[in-house]
Amino acid sequence: MRIRRYLMIISIASALPWIAKAQSKSATDIHGASSAYAIQAERIAQQYIDTLQTMRAAFDSLASTQNMTLGNNLLINPYYYRLFVPPMLYRSALKDAMDIRRTNVYTPSSRVLTLNKNINDFFVDMYTQHPHIVRLTDSDLDREGGIRKDIEKKVDYKATVSDKVKMQEVEGVVEPVVAISRRPNFWKFSGKISLQLMQNYISDNWYQGGSSSNSMIFTSTFTANYDNKQKVQWDNKLEMNLGFLTNKDDQFHKIKTNTDLLRMTNKLGIRASGHWYYTVSLQSWTQFYRKYANNSDYIYSDFMSPFESVLSLGMDYKQNKKNYNLTLMLAPLSYDFIYVGRDELTERYGVPGRHNSYEKIGSNITCSIDWKIAKELSWSSRLYCFTNYKSVVAQWEHTFNFRINKFLTTKLYLYPRFDDSYHSQKSHARIQFKEYLSMGLDWGF
Repeated sequence: MRIRRYLMIISIASALPWIAKAQSKSATDIHGASSAYAIQAERIAQQYIDTLQTMRAAFDSLASTQNMTLGNNLLINPYYYRLFVPPMLYRSALKDAMDIRRTNVYTPSSRVLTLNKNINDFFVDMYTQHPHIVRLTDSDLDREGGIRKDIEKKVDYKATVSDKVKMQEVEGVVEPVVAISRRPNFWKFSGKISLQLMQNYISDNWYQGGSSSNSMIFTSTFTANYDNKQKVQWDNKLEMNLGFLTNKDDQFHKIKTNTDLLRMTNKLGIRASGHWYYTVSLQSWTQFYRKYANNSDYIYSDFMSPFESVLSLGMDYKQNKKNYNLTLMLAPLSYDFIYVGRDELTERYGVPGRHNSYEKIGSNITCSIDWKIAKELSWSSRLYCFTNYKSVVAQWEHTFNFRINKFLTTKLYLYPRFDDSYHSQKSHARIQFKEYLSMGLDWGF
């Protein structure tokens, strides 16, 4: 407020002599002679000039003491010139007065802007109280070339930086342009390897046999997927699980296998619409080693005994999100080929007569889910169902992975299975179950 008050004094001190003369000239033009008002205004203005100049000298001294660099040369500040030219209509003053975003908060860093606003207020008051003394506009001043001759010409405010700053051309320098063409890579490879110690439970009627025990298991999964980002997707997945156990109840075999899987999944899809693909799928699986019964040399299963391969034709729905991936394949037409290499096991796996293989035609559903439930917890699931409209085989695998740190994990594996075409000698139950809980090392790329 003090700065505003002193500024108004300076402005009036500088402008009153000219205002009085302008009033006198205006009255003479209108009435043809000097009016009493013009003579009196000039006399009053002259009386105030000495007092105001004294106050201005005191203000300059105060400003110098407070280190507010306003300077004695008023032309150094671009806002002062309006106080020493005939009264004009300034567009900037009107725009500032009508700006609803205007603030009166004063800070040392904004004193120049505050000074400009105070001067604008002075002129707005002049326009409202004494509009008859304003005969020119700032456009008239621009046409005359301004009042300063020692500064550069005004730059058009519409000019862009690119118009004013031109790149300098360097002669004699030639840079060779090397174009490198890279073929896009549509393949994505990944893998997971795990070595776990586990506690294992197998029901007595499990179709591959076995018994509950403590054991060690090695699991690995490798994928090679092709996606051209347009229509074609080709997914390939190889799963290898192999576990060994020691069972004190078995006097014939010190080391046996408890988990044994070799499975290959190939799926070729052509985009139909959105997340749907026309898909041909081939799922094939068998095991690595023989599976023995406890305290016996009887073999439950062996490599390629059985071997099963399912060729399916249908539609595949794929959805990939940040925390989960979902694939659901509906195959109304499926061809299931079963081969048993060991003759003594053909009857066990339903191969009729003296043959080693048989086929089934039917339908199947395969659903796979990978869901990162939390930062330390993930869930992988695979549901497989096949029917030839006479019998049904359903397998639902669950793997819960509890990550302790970067390499150490705990896994819970649940595997219910339904097969109404298989009956063990011990029980006619059709529901089988397998489970293990383990902790060990886990590594992926």
